[in-house]
Amino acid sequence: MNWGELKNEVKDLGFEEMEALVEYKDILVSATNRAMYIINSTVLPMTSRYDFMQDGSEPGIKKYDMIELTKEGGSRKFLSFADTPVKIHNETYETFNDFDIEEGHIVVMDGSCVGNFSVFYKRIPSRVSENTTDDTELDVDARIEPALPLLVAHYVWLDDDERKATQYYNEYDALKTDILTETTLIRAKIRGGF
Repeated sequence: MNWGELKNEVKDLGFEEMEALVEYKDILVSATNRAMYIINSTVLPMTSRYDFMQDGSEPGIKKYDMIELTKEGGSRKFLSFADTPVKIHNETYETFNDFDIEEGHIVVMDGSCVGNFSVFYKRIPSRVSENTTDDTELDVDARIEPALPLLVAHYVWLDDDERKATQYYNEYDALKTDILTETTLIRAKIRGGF
């Protein structure tokens, strides 16, 4: 979904003309950024990875501060670690468990470990601004796109029409629940022999 498509959907949900969104442009930008952050934090996170190599020549403790290492243009991108945060890929790609996490964002490991490592993390979505072009793709998982306009509309119309805003939040919450249920079922493993 791109920025123009989202604006059109929010306009339609508010039963408004496009001119109304010009009046509400600051609220729309703020509501969109808030909604994308909430969705990314609680429903379907966008993930990225940070790769590094250790040749084993630096024995002792090595610390990798993911907030600093993943910044883009001075903006923080690291939100939290993914479910399996560190993997090693020497000859095969596998889970690596010989590390600790400090302060929720620092990977601590032995510098004498040799390998190519990847740290998987949930990232903060790219923000929209009043200068964002309509063809800019929004930084959300495609599976949540039907729910995004509902949450944005909730925040946009909350001050003007609480009934409408509540209805949109309830619709968002129902879609969110369906998506979370579906992703949980996909992760479940079925074992035979019962």
